[in-house]
Amino acid sequence: MTQALYRKWRPAVWSEVKYQTHVVQTLKNAIASDKLAHAYIFSGPRGTGKTTAARLLAKAVNCTNPDKTNRPCDTCPNCLSFNKASFIDLIEIDAASHTGIDDARDLIEKVGFLPNIGDFKIYIIDEVHMLSKAAFNALLKTIEEPPPHVIFILATTELDKVMPTILSRCQRFEFKRFPLFEISDHLAQICAREGIEADEEALVSIARSSSGGMRDAISLLDQLGSTGEKITIELVQRILGTATNESVIELLTAIIAKDTAKGVSIAHEVLNRGASAQSFSRQVVEYLRSLLLVQTNNEDLLDVTPNVKENIKTHAAQINTGSLLDMIREFNNVIVDNRMGWSPSLNVEMAIAKVTNTTLPSQQIVAAAPIPPSASTQTVITKEPDKTVKPAANPIPPSVHEQKTSPSPEINSETVRQAESKQPSAQEPAARQSGTANQLKITPEQAKQVWEQVDQLILKRDKNYEALFKSGKLREIEQHTIVIVFPSEILAQKFDSHKERPFVEEAFSSVLGTKVEVRAVVNNGKSSLPPHLSPDGMVAVAQELGGQLKN
Repeated sequence: MTQALYRKWRPAVWSEVKYQTHVVQTLKNAIASDKLAHAYIFSGPRGTGKTTAARLLAKAVNCTNPDKTNRPCDTCPNCLSFNKASFIDLIEIDAASHTGIDDARDLIEKVGFLPNIGDFKIYIIDEVHMLSKAAFNALLKTIEEPPPHVIFILATTELDKVMPTILSRCQRFEFKRFPLFEISDHLAQICAREGIEADEEALVSIARSSSGGMRDAISLLDQLGSTGEKITIELVQRILGTATNESVIELLTAIIAKDTAKGVSIAHEVLNRGASAQSFSRQVVEYLRSLLLVQTNNEDLLDVTPNVKENIKTHAAQINTGSLLDMIREFNNVIVDNRMGWSPSLNVEMAIAKVTNTTLPSQQIVAAAPIPPSASTQTVITKEPDKTVKPAANPIPPSVHEQKTSPSPEINSETVRQAESKQPSAQEPAARQSGTANQLKITPEQAKQVWEQVDQLILKRDKNYEALFKSGKLREIEQHTIVIVFPSEILAQKFDSHKERPFVEEAFSSVLGTKVEVRAVVNNGKSSLPPHLSPDGMVAVAQELGGQLKN
């Protein structure tokens, strides 16, 4: 039987261990200075080298090479015995299948026996967090004060489940996930030695699918190499059920363009080629995370090819952070939600429909913003530069500025009627006299000020209603209609049915300097319906699944 590649390529000496330099150097120094601990605990994600490092440590402390700085030498009888898996003083225990107190007692009884060949008897307990509480307590004294010829090495992927009393008695080492290109470079070396033909892009895709685990990546390479074909990106996609970078990039482009039909079409192409809804959504979330890293000035954390990085920068400049977080949330829900098993693509379709109906590029975000006396229908908020803050294209409306320096005015029906009855003077612009709407560019900060002013007016009037008001968020302005989105139907109904509901419109009208109406909607994917349609009808359901309304 052919040996698996991950076993064949397991490091035999310290110099072959990849990336975990902080662990290797510390252990080498401890061996060379003869300052070994009686118990170690290695923690980290799967496939990052915990068990390999444990075996190398066991091999090194029993190596007979006189030069302690060169242990393990991989040539002495003890090292050769390790390589053949016949060194009887190495005892490996799988805690997942030996969880009980009886297994712990059996181990304690055998600890006292002296080594047969080497200087130390090594106990490696893998997945130690699986031990029961009783087994942990039984081992506690032995791990704290083992015989001088015994070294315990515990390995776990879930360090938080190990009892603190055990942790306090061990030297702890954290193993890190491997970077993408560290994995792909190692896979290329294996391919060269094993005579496997593989494209660089395919190896990068394998590395990405391994989630930072070297063992997983080598196992995937072994699986793909068994097909007898050259390993290409198409083969990786067909066998592993993953999408290409181009598909994910095309999907983001469609989402930014608010093209639901194109986005759903791209998703179906990927799913029809063999990718699962979860794996495709995972790739989308990973790409969106890269956009977030760029927006938060953490570009150095990106682990992608140069071509993909350019696309990431382009998309990051086109989406505002709030919308990006909503997109991550929607596609992450697809990954964790298995309730749509009868139609795996439905969750992806719904996610695409939601983000294309609620997400706009940052340069075109239409949101609730203050309308000054000189404007009449629609306000457009433009995203300010991230690094250099420049003055807004237009100053804050006079009503906003005055609110920050003087007490809030009393608002009543009379003041609203007076504002409506005011006739435009001859000096006013012609566009205003004719009722034509001029777009005003206002920053999100100015919109925030208007919202806060209205909130303060409501607070002075009714504290309880102000708390209800703050549970909503300004969404957009549609022809003198301010849309406030609430997280649930109950909150929206309470807001609409409250006795102070008319006062909210009066407050907005006074601050904005023009008569406006306020509409409450629910943030459930149905809030983009026209006012005359019920959010609970069949039309709403159809729209949520990607349908479009025809005029």
